[in-house]
Amino acid sequence: MQETQSRGSSGQPYQLWQVAVLLSSALLASVHPLAAQAALPVLGIVPNKLPLCRPEQFWTSNQLTFGERACWHASKLLSPWGVVAAGFSSGIGQWHNYPYVRNQDPDDYVHRFAVYYVKRSARETGELIAGYFNHEDPRPHTSGQTLFRKRLGVALLSVLVTRDDLSASHVALAPIAGSLGSAFAGAAFYRQHTGVGYAFRGAGISYGSYFGRAVYREFRPDILLAIDRMLHRRRN
Repeated sequence: MQETQSRGSSGQPYQLWQVAVLLSSALLASVHPLAAQAALPVLGIVPNKLPLCRPEQFWTSNQLTFGERACWHASKLLSPWGVVAAGFSSGIGQWHNYPYVRNQDPDDYVHRFAVYYVKRSARETGELIAGYFNHEDPRPHTSGQTLFRKRLGVALLSVLVTRDDLSASHVALAPIAGSLGSAFAGAAFYRQHTGVGYAFRGAGISYGSYFGRAVYREFRPDILLAIDRMLHRRRN
C-alpha cells in the first residue's frame, strides 16, 4: 500500500476542502444534527502540522513507537481545525438543542464545547492504546488501485481489517475503541442522556464516521486535484 503524506506545497487546497466540509455539515444540520455531527470528524482526519513530532521520522519509520503514535493523536487534538470543529459541532448542538437540555441557556454552549473535547480526547486515547497493542498504523495510506470500485472497497474494508507489522490481517480494533471511548465519555459528561443505550447509539454513529474518513483518505488526492483545477480555471 502506498503512503500518502498530509503535507503539501500550499495549504490552500486543504483549507478549501475543510471549509467545504463545514458548509456541507451546515446543510446537513438543517435536516438533522446527527447527520452533521457524523460528517464533522472529516475535519480532523489529518492535521496540517505535527507540532509535537518530528515529521521526517514519523513518515519514514517502519514501525511507530508509542511516543510517535501519541504525538500523532495529540497533534490532531491541538490542530486549529479541531477547535473549529468543536465550535461548529457545539453550535449545531445548541441550535437543535441536541443532546436535549431542559431550559437551555448560553452556558450550555460552553458545556457542549467542553464535552466535545472530552469525547475527542477519549476517542484519540482509545485509538492510541488499541492501535498500539494491535499494531495498527494510524498514518493515512492509499490503496494503490486505479478503479473506483476497488479503491472504494479497499477504503471501506480498512475500517474493519488491518495489517500488522508482518502483513498479517486481523480485525481493526482502533475504530472500535475510539467509538466506544467517545460515546461513553459523552454519556458520562452529558447533563441528560447518560444511559448505556444512548452511549451505544453514539458509538454506532461514531463508528460509521470512520468509513467516511477512510473514503476521504483514499480519494483526497483526487479531491485536492479537482479543487486545484477549479482554482486555475478561475484565474485563467
